[in-house]
Order: sequence, then C-alpha cells, then structure tokens
Amino acid sequence: MLFRSAGAGRSARALVADVRATIWALEGAWASATATTWAGHGIKSHADGGRVAIADLVGMRWRETEVHLADLDLGPTWRDWSDDFVRADLVLMTARWASRRPMGMAALPQAALRLDPRERLAWLLGRHEVVGLDRKSTRLNSSHVSESRMPSSA
Repeated sequence: MLFRSAGAGRSARALVADVRATIWALEGAWASATATTWAGHGIKSHADGGRVAIADLVGMRWRETEVHLADLDLGPTWRDWSDDFVRADLVLMTARWASRRPMGMAALPQAALRLDPRERLAWLLGRHEVVGLDRKSTRLNSSHVSESRMPSSA
C-alpha cells in the first residue's frame, strides 16, 4: 500500500494556496534569520516534538516540495524528481533505513539496490511499490520524515 498524506483529499487549488502561504512565511523567516538562528534548533511539527537543526529545514522543504508535487497527480511523478534532489535525499533516506534496522542488517535489500536511484528513493518514501519488497519494513512512508518549523523566536 502506498503512502497518502493527510492533505491528499484536498483540491489542487487549496494545496497550492497552502504552499504559497507557507513558502512566503518560511522565506520571510529564513531571510530574517540571524547566524545564531541558523546555528540553532527548531521543534519538529510531527509526533514526538523533537528538535532539529534549523539548517536542515532547507533540505526538508526541498523534500516536501518535490515529493508533494508528484503527490498532486497533476502530471509530474517521482520519475520527474530532479537529479540533485534524488542524489541528496537518497543518501539521507538510505541512512534512515539503516538506522532503523538491527545491527548487521542495515543494508538495503538486494532488490532495492538493483533499482534505479529515483525508483529506490520513491520506494523508500512510500511513493512506489516494488514487487518482492516489503514496504512495511521500511517505516519511511512519508516525506515528513523530519518535518520542522522555525522557533517563534527566529
């Protein structure tokens, strides 16, 4: 079963309006951030409320943008993700896979390693099913792997 975001049932118009509003707010916060802010931490906006480096927000937003554009089902798919995004995020998601596996069993399955990098990333993010690979075992079924927000003091 493929992952579907909570906003999957919203109209494209509503999603675009939300993206526009949030990117304007985010870019405004980034533009006014001091070196101290960039060196600090924010609070995750999801389940555990853990802390994340503010500098990591750029990559998280990049993931959110690339992945959810494909989720809109307006034409672009995971096959259209940019080469730079795939190269950068595949490293992170592969490391995340390894971090959730028992010691000595952290390598991706051979069937996953045989996939094209773009297809492997789509599988790791739950956007593509691959016969013979168990999606449940990845536990990486969201582009919101480490979502964060700027602290109110930023």
